[in-house]
Amino acid sequence: MKDQQRYPVRMGFPGEENTPPPDPRTPGHNGSFEHSEDDKKEPFDESAGANPPAGEDETDEYEKKFRYYIAMLENEDSGRRWKAAESLARMGDARAVGPLIEALSDEDWRVRQKTAWALGYLGDPAAIPALRKAYRNDLDGVREMITEAITVITMGVPD
Repeated sequence: MKDQQRYPVRMGFPGEENTPPPDPRTPGHNGSFEHSEDDKKEPFDESAGANPPAGEDETDEYEKKFRYYIAMLENEDSGRRWKAAESLARMGDARAVGPLIEALSDEDWRVRQKTAWALGYLGDPAAIPALRKAYRNDLDGVREMITEAITVITMGVPD
C-alpha cells in the first residue's frame, strides 16, 4: 500500500462533488486542488435518471451524453477519465461495459479503481473475467474494489 494513497470511493450523494483527489505523483501536478473552468461545466444533469428518455429529441441528447463520456475515457486528464467512469455507471447503459473493461488497464490507479466500481455498479457478469485478470496485476486498493465489484455482480447473478 505504500505506493497508493487511500481515499474513500464515494458513491456520490446529491450536492456532493464527485472528483478524485489529485495524485501528486502525476507529472505536471503543482499541488493545486482547484479545478479548471472546464471541469466545473457539466454536459448534463446526471440526476435526471439512469435510463434513456423516451422522446426522440431526448434520446438524441442521451446519445450525445453517452458518446461524450465514452470519449472522455480516453482524455489525457485522469480526473476526467475518473469522472467518465462514474458518469457512465450512473447512466446505467450496458453498452458502457466494453469501454469500461478497456479502462481497467488505465495508467492511473484511481481511474482503474473507479472503473472497477463502475463495472460493479452496472452489474454485468461479462465483466467478471476482465475484473479477475485485472486483480492479479493491481495495487491493494484497486484489488479491494475489484473484489467488491465481483461480489456485487455475482450476488445479482441467478444460480
